[in-house]
Formats: sequence, C-alpha cells, structure tokens
Amino acid sequence: MASDAAQLRAAFTKFDTNLSGAISLEDFVDVMTRTGRDCRPTSREQAVALFQRFDTNGSGVVNLHQFVRAWSSRSCCSPSAGPRVSRSPSLGELENMYKAPETIWEELDVRDGLVLPPVRLLKSSWLIARAEKVKAASSVAERRALALPRRQELEARHPEAFYTCEEVKALKRGSDLAGKPLSVLSVSHCWESAEHPDPQGTTLVKLCDAMRHAMTTAVTNGDYTWEKLPGELAVFFDYGSLYQKSPSGEPRTADEHAAFKAALARMQVWYAHQLTTCFFMTTAVDAASMPYLERGWPTFEYHVSMLAKAWTSSGWPQLFDVGRGVDKLFTRNPPLSTASLRELLETKAFASGADRDLVAFLYQKTAVTTIQGAALLKFNSSGWGPEQLMQFIDQWLPHCEKLEAISFASNPIGPDGAKMLCDSLRLGHCPLATFLNFFNNQIGDEGLAHVAAFLKEREQDKARILPRLNKVRVGKNGTSRDAIEAFKVLCKRYGLKCEA
Repeated sequence: MASDAAQLRAAFTKFDTNLSGAISLEDFVDVMTRTGRDCRPTSREQAVALFQRFDTNGSGVVNLHQFVRAWSSRSCCSPSAGPRVSRSPSLGELENMYKAPETIWEELDVRDGLVLPPVRLLKSSWLIARAEKVKAASSVAERRALALPRRQELEARHPEAFYTCEEVKALKRGSDLAGKPLSVLSVSHCWESAEHPDPQGTTLVKLCDAMRHAMTTAVTNGDYTWEKLPGELAVFFDYGSLYQKSPSGEPRTADEHAAFKAALARMQVWYAHQLTTCFFMTTAVDAASMPYLERGWPTFEYHVSMLAKAWTSSGWPQLFDVGRGVDKLFTRNPPLSTASLRELLETKAFASGADRDLVAFLYQKTAVTTIQGAALLKFNSSGWGPEQLMQFIDQWLPHCEKLEAISFASNPIGPDGAKMLCDSLRLGHCPLATFLNFFNNQIGDEGLAHVAAFLKEREQDKARILPRLNKVRVGKNGTSRDAIEAFKVLCKRYGLKCEA
C-alpha cells in the first residue's frame, strides 16, 4: 500500500541520518539501541544480528530496497512488528566475495546508487616518483609540500596518479598455481596526526623503497623461493584512495560521504581478499609515536589479513611486514577467533569509540565466511609448530563443514601435530574433505604411524569420518623407506591415492 511505502521510506530516513542512501552498521546500531523496535531499546548484540539479516548481500550497508524488502516481508502490517527477511546468502556465496576479483572491481566503480566510486587505486610508479621528490627535498617545508595529497586534491590536480577500474583489470596476474593473485597492494599504516597520516612523507618513502625492493628481490626461505612482486601495482592507501575531510576539518560533500561510508563498510575486503597483497608498515615514524600494534585499525587490518590468504611458494608472498624487511618471509599467525579479536581490540586505541564495534563486526563477518564457508584453506610455510596448529584446530576446524581440502604443508608440526589433526578429524570434523596434506611437516615415522592408525579407524567408520577422502600426501617428512612402503600398501588397500 502507498501509505506503507511512505512509512517505510520515513523509517529509512531515521537510520540514514545523512541522506546518503545507505545505512551503515554504526548508524543502524545507534538508532536501534536508542529506540529499538516498538520504541523499546534493543541491545547492541541484537541490533548487530538484525543488521546482518537486513544486509542480504553481505555488503556491509543496507540500501532502501533491502530495507523495504526486509520490512515488507513481515507477517503483520506495521513496520514496528519486526522483519521476516528473505533468504540470506549462504556461507559459500559470501566466501566467494573474498575470492572473486569482481569484489574488487565493485569497489572501484559506482554502485548501489552512489554518484562516486567508493575507492580509487594509486599507481605504484606515480607514488615512487613522488617519494623520490620527497627524498630530494632540502627542507621540512619542501617535504610537507610534497606529502601525499588527499583523494580530493589528487583527483583535481593529479588525475594521472590513479588507475581506472579497467586499467586495474589489465594488470599482470600471478601464477595459476597461486590462485592468480591481482597486482593490487593494500597498505596498512599508522596515522601520524588526525589532519594528515604522513605530513612529511616519511611513510611514503618507506613504502616506496619497500615496493621497489620487493619488485626486484625474491624472498627465499629454506628450499623455496617466492616470485618477485610485479613491476607495476595498483595501491590502496587510505588517504589517497578514500574521500577525506579537509585538514581544517571541513566535512566531505554528501556524495563524498556516501562513497566513504560505502568504502568503510567493506574495508576488510582490501586486506582479507585472497587476491590482494598486503604491506604492514609496522615501524613507528619516531620514538614518540604510538606503536602500530597498539592502534585499533592497524590491529584489525593485520589480523583480518591472516584469515584466508592462500600461502604458497608458487607465487609471490601476499603478506609483508615492512618493519622486518620485505626480503624476509612473513610469519603468519593462526587466525584469531572472533571472541579473541574482540578482546584484543578492547586494549587498542581508536580515534572514535564506535570504530571498535565496527571493526569487530567486520572481522566477525569476514572470519565466519572465509573460514567456515571455505572449500579450500592453505596455510603452507607459515612457521606453525604443534602449538599454533592446535590453536587453529580448537578455534576453527570444528566449524569447517564446507571444507574440501586444507593444507598445512611445510610447517614443522612434527608427530605431535599429525596426531592432533587426526584426533580432531576422528570427531567427524570436515565431512566434505577429500585430501589430507602432510607434505614436509617433519612428522617422521612416528607421525606417519599416527596417520596410518587414523586411516585404519576411518575405514571402520567411513560414513562419519572423512567419507569423501581419496588422497593423502606425506612426502618429504624424514620417514624411513620401510615406513613409507607400508603406508603406500595401506592406502592402496583402502582405495586412497598416496603421494609420498
């Protein structure tokens, strides 16, 4: 009815306070915890859960169409009765958001009724040329004049600094064996001041020196050598990639603010996406600066990047700690549980308290979809021993119901780690898994015996324990010839392919 439609549009504007055409999580939670449904305040947890039901495409914002559809599908006439929304996307559908390049293209184009694209990516060649000018500056005043301008000034004065979406699509892709990563680099860094993150270009110079080194020098770790970064990268650097307030505090225009809100709602994409590469600028600008991992947003960016990157020496490294040096292989920690990340964020500094809830929500949404909804997870060469493996098993493996293959190859998990993993799988976890990969895990004959015992037990209860398993890989583990031959015979008896 027309009156219902008018009521719904009026209700939408109560949430969309700046008339941007989209409701963000923080706006939704703010209104719901003050008024709530039936004019009763709702708890923050209930408001977040309700927002997730409205956000049917997982975009992180709710537009008018989604809002009307959610309320209109209710069982009674009044919007205050509460929504009964249509089917939300499956975990697999949302997980694809972090694998498909189209997710990146959407951020670089006008979408969801916006007038401006949420994000612009900078040319690495332009940034490097700018950094050289900063290096050559002879005074602080010169350096300040050459510091990276905000996006608005770059678009007005240096449009050549940006890639178009089509140009980003045309950049070199990585190896097929590494999942064909994009030449897209996401930079996580500290803001030196509220007015400008890098007023003298110090971070810009460090970033560009690191990019050039990673483009010309391969990372080597043990027997493995990774590829170099491509010679041209599309760079996400928030100050130049997102619309900013002016240094004097003047607000963004309405169109700029709408684009900024849309970008903020999907900020996790630039770090968690399996096809992007991340630089963490962990070195403080000076001794007086707050350290990187004491800040809220950098902590979030750092940990959300750990979730689902495919980690393999078949391509270039996709995580770099610039503070340690881009010639060193990144030490990748097991992904934190959502509860652990929220607890950690309570100890970190945010310029706005509302940001703490926002990044906790973004991490939760990303972690659940990229791990619980994943068909394939690769944590190869992450430096994990038994303790780190157990952390992952305890926090995540019981929830990986969609997982078809998981790899911890080239991690020194040893025989204890092999037993831990087998003990978890005995409980019926990962029912869709077809492949077990123990390659280069230093499990020795003892660990191989644990795997063999597990396979024997599975044979007695295949309906419950890895019913789809068809292949096991156990090579390069310091095992004896006799142990390997016996294991091959066992696999053949059970109809399993053995790679040893």
